[in-house]
Amino acid sequence: MSDEEARRLLHSRHFCIDRLVEVKAELGRLQAEDLELKSKLDGAEEVEAGDMRRRRRHLSRRLNELKAERAALAVELQESTDKLKMIHQA
Repeated sequence: MSDEEARRLLHSRHFCIDRLVEVKAELGRLQAEDLELKSKLDGAEEVEAGDMRRRRRHLSRRLNELKAERAALAVELQESTDKLKMIHQA
């Protein structure tokens, strides 16, 4: 593989690592917000409870999106790492 390919793989690897850290932080923040809303839901007025349920549905969708992104990033990171190892062994 060329130096350009190695540079591309390194860039991909660094991007994945950086984005995984961001995704992990966002997942934690959204999960905490969801738990807080869940705990407040029981004592909420009907209108407020409806708003909380809508927000929780949105959070659920966003959490699923982030989990899918995290899985895709992990695969890309592993592929980049494996290809870089092959380059260094050659």
